[in-house]
Amino acid sequence: MNKAFNIIISPTVMLYFLLILAQFIGGIYIGLDTDIPANIQLLYWISFMWAIGWWLVQDNRTYKVSWMHDMGLLLYLAWPLVVPAYLIKTRRIKAIRTILVFVGIFITATIVGAIVGSILLK
Repeated sequence: MNKAFNIIISPTVMLYFLLILAQFIGGIYIGLDTDIPANIQLLYWISFMWAIGWWLVQDNRTYKVSWMHDMGLLLYLAWPLVVPAYLIKTRRIKAIRTILVFVGIFITATIVGAIVGSILLK
């Protein structure tokens, strides 16, 4: 029971869940042709940065890559560069699969959300 719970509450699962949820909601607003409210955008960025940081800390326990002094600021400023660089450093060629899954989830959830949003508009 404990192992199954740890898998469900793992940083990777939480990161993917957050990504799917956020992009789906963003897609709905695209389909509705309105702007996302500022409080939803703020909540998304805070939770996304937390999830990325949590995932990096947990993943680093496995791969033991040395950290910079202020990884939090670097993540905030340049996470689209830091995360792929970290994946390539730790996983080599397997990093491509992980990056493609991330991009695929991002695009698919946004498109599905936009379709749902446009259906709601009618």
